[in-house]
Amino acid sequence: IEIQKEFKGTLLRLVSQLPKNTVFILNDFPNVAGKEKLKQGFSQLLNALVQGGVKVIVTSNYPPYGELAIAFAQRLQALQIEPFTDDETGDVLRFYGGSELFVAENQSVVNAVTDGHALLVNAAARYLREHDWDMSNEVFIDLFKSNYGQEYTAELYTRIIDTTQNEETKALLYRLGAVMGSITDKEIAVIGTVPPAIAGVHERSQQLKGFWLQEADRGRFHLSPMVRRLPNNLSEANWQAIKVALGDHVLSKGKLSQVDANATLTYYLEGKA
Repeated sequence: IEIQKEFKGTLLRLVSQLPKNTVFILNDFPNVAGKEKLKQGFSQLLNALVQGGVKVIVTSNYPPYGELAIAFAQRLQALQIEPFTDDETGDVLRFYGGSELFVAENQSVVNAVTDGHALLVNAAARYLREHDWDMSNEVFIDLFKSNYGQEYTAELYTRIIDTTQNEETKALLYRLGAVMGSITDKEIAVIGTVPPAIAGVHERSQQLKGFWLQEADRGRFHLSPMVRRLPNNLSEANWQAIKVALGDHVLSKGKLSQVDANATLTYYLEGKA
């Protein structure tokens, strides 16, 4: 306890020496899921900076962890990074050593298969570098099937555990991976009623919004592309039942567009109805 008090006091003294109107920038902050000491130290640092009237900017590939969001709820403003454009993905490919010709021919493809997600673009670029920038059929299929970026799998599972303590909320997150395209409360209700039903499904979905469910338009959300690349951790029977239920949901609209018809067929084929 005395060490903690001394650490806090030291932080406050250091912050008091900073010039007026200082902006403290923490660039590329790492994933702290499951790292309690790092979380505690970072929170103490932020507290000291805030108490000292210092503005703080933190850049990271990861959203604020739960305790931080709660502790600084009135002062924290989280801005979601927009997906990379084709040109920005091209810049990443160049950074990893891709030639101008390779970038010109493939930046759009890489951006499409990664959904422009920063972590996935970097993972794909490293994968391509490891394969000497050979966009052969085998490498292209691996990219298309997301057979890259496995280094993030364990980290993602840790993050899921860290942000969704309730088992039913985790089950909902995995079920959401069955939905094609954007997600609304209607799809959430459908997948929540598939046996075994998830109690309070809409309340649980609120816990996922902002991180795993990112708002695309009013009332419509996109599931993080990182989740779609994980094994769904559901039984095959449950996964198929969810697919069939989603197919039934689209079909219940009555008048179907071409997109709706394709979605229905895909849901039924994957559900083996």
